[in-house]
Amino acid sequence: MSAQWLACRPVVPGASIMPYQSAWLPGRLETPPPPRGTQVVTDDLTGLGNRRLLYRQLDTALAHRAEGRSVALLIVDLDRFKEINDALGHHMGDQLLRQIGPRLASQLRTDDLLVRLGGDEFAVLLADRDPASATTVAQRLLDALEEPFDLEGVALHVDASIGLALCPDHAGTPIALLQRADVAMYQAKAGHHGWQTYALVGQHQARDRLQTIEDLRAALAGDELLVHYQPKIDPRAHNVVGVEALVRWSHPTQGLLYPDTFLPLAEQTGLMRQLTLVVLQTALRQGQAWRQAGLDLPVAVNLSVANLLDAHLARQVGDLLAGLRLPARALELELTEDTLMADRCAASRRWPTCERWGCAWRSTTTAPATPPWPTSRSWPSTSSSSTSRSSCA
Repeated sequence: MSAQWLACRPVVPGASIMPYQSAWLPGRLETPPPPRGTQVVTDDLTGLGNRRLLYRQLDTALAHRAEGRSVALLIVDLDRFKEINDALGHHMGDQLLRQIGPRLASQLRTDDLLVRLGGDEFAVLLADRDPASATTVAQRLLDALEEPFDLEGVALHVDASIGLALCPDHAGTPIALLQRADVAMYQAKAGHHGWQTYALVGQHQARDRLQTIEDLRAALAGDELLVHYQPKIDPRAHNVVGVEALVRWSHPTQGLLYPDTFLPLAEQTGLMRQLTLVVLQTALRQGQAWRQAGLDLPVAVNLSVANLLDAHLARQVGDLLAGLRLPARALELELTEDTLMADRCAASRRWPTCERWGCAWRSTTTAPATPPWPTSRSWPSTSSSSTSRSSCA
């Protein structure tokens, strides 16, 4: 990678599967397993319906759709679930998934269907709704997730992206309707819209998105990411006091790409931590070369929410510094206020761990703000005229 700021700016089961409430749940010893050949329609982890039940109910709903009425399908995908699993453990991720169902079900009618498709994806089938009421449901589902979830004493805020597709407007078969809702969900995630109704243009965008994700994976494994350096000037002394690392992607067919074209995808697909590690490695190697040439220039690297959730962040930073025989002051880790506010709990956990390495942290804002922590000692304060810096001691 060549040397050249990582810009991370910022159910209740009975409510939806009434005909199938007798489905066998593993672990309930008083209930015998289903007879051989019987298709289980219940998700083992959450007790909700599963994908098989969704297809069965979709077939029925589409066959009995009244003239002038719509069948709506919503795909609900949790944001950053992989990072939650990695940071807190899979058992905590499972606890979260079990709590999601009742939250969503509280916003549904008794004849609506809620299922877990798998992983962190859920689906809601609204069998007899008009488009306006379907969009209202989508917003209510998002609102239901706003309150933090309590996971063994950890208050966790969870966001989601929802894709909405309608029959007959967007598709006429179960498979096509599910595919359209999935495309809309990725549109919502990419645009940070919360929820999104399917649009035909989204079909092509979805293909482009998948290709860009694969290209980014290859870029991380190859030598396509560049790091440029922006000098930091002391206005009083009129000299350079450090640099900020700026990541760019030298795409083989699209040329030089700026962060806004690929960082959101890296965040959504779990690639942000790997990308940040590549930037850290490159920036610190360049910092080492400058020191050997007699230039003592600290390098600042911006962190995202995904990095704050990374339990290995502090160890990786420490290993890099030790391997290159660099003092901790050679690196500054930067967080925007948007990142801090997105997950204050994660930030407050990572900061004391990283401070043991002696790294400097910088918190940046665009307007006067008070630190989002319980006490003034918890995080360096910031202002609009300058960036306050705290040595992690």
